[in-house]
Amino acid sequence: MKIYYAHHLYKYNTKVEKYELDLIKREFDEYEIINPNGDIIHEDMTNETKIMEECLNKVTDCYSLVFSSMNNVVGKGVFDEVDHALKIGKAVYYITGNSIIKFDKGLWIIIDESRSVYAILV
Repeated sequence: MKIYYAHHLYKYNTKVEKYELDLIKREFDEYEIINPNGDIIHEDMTNETKIMEECLNKVTDCYSLVFSSMNNVVGKGVFDEVDHALKIGKAVYYITGNSIIKFDKGLWIIIDESRSVYAILV
């Protein structure tokens, strides 16, 4: 089984990303983790529409999705990945502190239409 790891671009190639990946591995040791940072490769990394399409295809192919935020804030990409997973009936989990909890459908407030700071989870 595969689990998709949705997280902000700011976490790519950082200690936080490594920590979250280790947390996911401990919690879901039987899963193959699909990390868009490395598992989704495009010749033209500037085409956000194509990149997001590929991400959503990967979410569809996975059994479940785990996501993280930055102080309860997510970018448009993570928001879309979580929303897509929920709409197609995937199990969704949220990294909060040192735990991963089941996420059925939280309350999102759109705070900015920019791509990097899009919604806050309340």
